[in-house]
Amino acid sequence: MPIFRTPDHYVRESIKSILAQDYAHLELIIIEDPSENIVEGIIREFCDARINYVLNPRRTSFVQQLNKGIGLAKGVFIARMDADDISESHRLRLQQLFLQEHPDITAVGSNLMVIDEQGAFMGSRAYPEGSEDIAIKMRIRNVMAHPAVMFRKKDYLEVGGYDEDFDTIADYHLWIKMLQAGKKIYNIQQPLLRYRVHFGATKGYLLKKQLRDTLRIKKKYFRYKKGWNSFCEMRFMSEYMMTALPSRWIYALFVKFNIRK
Repeated sequence: MPIFRTPDHYVRESIKSILAQDYAHLELIIIEDPSENIVEGIIREFCDARINYVLNPRRTSFVQQLNKGIGLAKGVFIARMDADDISESHRLRLQQLFLQEHPDITAVGSNLMVIDEQGAFMGSRAYPEGSEDIAIKMRIRNVMAHPAVMFRKKDYLEVGGYDEDFDTIADYHLWIKMLQAGKKIYNIQQPLLRYRVHFGATKGYLLKKQLRDTLRIKKKYFRYKKGWNSFCEMRFMSEYMMTALPSRWIYALFVKFNIRK
């Protein structure tokens, strides 16, 4: 769980949802970059030995926080979590059981419930289930919800992990690298995470940069290669034109077309 300037009440809810999991054999690694809003006091409120909290001496980046946390992790499975989201109490148990029962699967995600700043239900997001379908849809968009994913650490290391050159969409790049290395990924067809949407979050105000990085990845791996078709090109061009819009307009379009009421 990387943290940087996340509001205290979001952090508290997020940590509570992990410590309350019905799969208790876990470690919660929190990597915080320094800001005017340090959450160390909140960590002490929980008095839970399963928390490993690290405060970096200086500002790094989201991907550097992730890589540092994974480097510290002792487990064979890595579950991602954002500090403003809420995991359902059975999330980790279902995902680790799935990976244990399916040794051919590298990463497992899930569908989402979407909530607003106050935690009120806004809608849902559904993702393709099997690896072949996921691979096809990846040409269009990222169909693995990053904070809802659990993956095998050894496979993550084998494909080179997160790339700091794609900081805002390092997960999209990671799933593509896994698929191109012959790894299989899967989405459980039920919501295991409450995904908070608010413009102040990284997922809001960095959408324009995410769009630009998405275009870079599509050019590198998909454009004009096998499987690229007119729909893929139309989507590519629409995303290219969207980069000229104000960030708040992009955010509004993201909410309109990515949340099912």
